[in-house]
Amino acid sequence: MSSRASANVPRHPSGKVQVQWKREREKYGDKRRADHRAWMKANPESNRANVKQWRKKYPAKRNAQTAKHYAANSGRIKARDRAYGKAHPEIGRASANRRRVRLRGCGGEHTVELINDLFRLQKGKCSNCKTVLAKYEVDHVMPLIRGGSDDISNLQLLCVRCNRSKGTRDPYEWAQRSGRLF
Repeated sequence: MSSRASANVPRHPSGKVQVQWKREREKYGDKRRADHRAWMKANPESNRANVKQWRKKYPAKRNAQTAKHYAANSGRIKARDRAYGKAHPEIGRASANRRRVRLRGCGGEHTVELINDLFRLQKGKCSNCKTVLAKYEVDHVMPLIRGGSDDISNLQLLCVRCNRSKGTRDPYEWAQRSGRLF
């Protein structure tokens, strides 16, 4: 066989002829997979770094894998996500709020811990009517729609009634409407 003819033979990246590589994969495939799984279990940090590097190097392949996995398992994934959402509603609300902030381009962010600190700072009372907060809503003092940020300095905890009456009004307009400012 001439070198010209062998140049057209499909080859694996290792340089082996495709047919030879395929035979070896069929012969040793299960053992190699088992060895690789054992290595991954024994070296989780190194494996994590390798996976991260691969994902960075091949984003299109990663996206294709994700899409294929989701198409094959969408029912199971949706059920898992619904169950998680029911078990952790505060995380779902925070996620929806972050998306809303990101879409508006308002900037700022806060965490559940900061909201809990705000609750303690307000001594568990509504910022407006001072009733004890059995159920509260996080309110933006200056609404996002009017240019307010999502930073903790622009947040207050209100009872449901006060938050509904405030709506998207700015604080001065709301105070004036409530009879607190002239």
